[in-house]
Amino acid sequence: ALLGEKTRQLVKGEVVTQATGNLFVHYFYIAAPTLNYRFELFNVSHLVNFYPLTLTYLNTVSQIKSEAEFKEKLKEILAAPHTLNVVHSILAQVRS
Repeated sequence: ALLGEKTRQLVKGEVVTQATGNLFVHYFYIAAPTLNYRFELFNVSHLVNFYPLTLTYLNTVSQIKSEAEFKEKLKEILAAPHTLNVVHSILAQVRS
């Protein structure tokens, strides 16, 4: 919601969840609705019990053991130069 607010809804965050048996996978996308485009930023997978979970970002897989560790990792990802570059690039495409 915050990304949408900061970009006047031109770029938004979206989460898509898929469940197969006991495995849940959540894909986090940066999306541009007006372009019908979305970029997968990271994904998280876990069994019925949420922790431990596996987080994949930039082809790096991390094992996350707690909510506090998960929140810290999310802060790192969302503030990372790569993430900001993706958002700015998508915004430039939307505005062109």
